[in-house]
Amino acid sequence: MKTSLVCSLAVVLLAPSCATAQQSVDTLSRSNCVRILINKKDPAGSGFFLDDRHIATCFHVVTKKYALQVQSNVVMKLDWEPHPDLWIELENGDKIEAAFLSVPTKQDVTPIIHDFAVLKLKQPPTQKGLGLNFYTKPRMPGVGADVYFS
Repeated sequence: MKTSLVCSLAVVLLAPSCATAQQSVDTLSRSNCVRILINKKDPAGSGFFLDDRHIATCFHVVTKKYALQVQSNVVMKLDWEPHPDLWIELENGDKIEAAFLSVPTKQDVTPIIHDFAVLKLKQPPTQKGLGLNFYTKPRMPGVGADVYFS
């Protein structure tokens, strides 16, 4: 439910920047949201397209387990295990295998703390026009640039 809410909010907030006269917020929401599947069949949660190859979802959706122990702002223990067989299912029923990108480390546990994950599709979807225009400058932000989810 948390991811669905994030998905809906992202689409509502960003729709004016990418919607054409024929597209409604409702249409954008449906086409850009996906189901996250484990083993190509077991529903785990939902997510949404960032662009035509990347999906945003919650960290807890795509991991089997995770544990974090912090003491005096120092990570004492980090233990997590992603689901090994992640897939996304599009509104039209197409299923595409995905890889886990947002890997937490002892130096950066941000994905766990803020409960976000980014997946990369192993092949592009056949459906065109997916993804929301989050970044409109001529080039993508560099490595280490601040990124905010709301």
